Amino acid sequence: MAAPSFLKHLRVLEEAGLVTSEKRGRVRTVHLSPDALDWVENWVTQHRRGWAQRLDDLGQFLKQGNN
Repeated sequence: MAAPSFLKHLRVLEEAGLVTSEKRGRVRTVHLSPDALDWVENWVTQHRRGWAQRLDDLGQFLKQGNN
């Protein structure tokens, strides 16, 4: 990947708070910020039960339609 493309993608990740980077001389070090994904984990956990029930209902509906 060309450096300008990489830096563009890195900038997007930094703006989203998913990574941080620092440049020392010619070396750029990038650090992942896993805590930034905590809100995703919490949201998925809150909605997982409802999704599971809906998918179970859909499975039953589709089985009935094939008989």
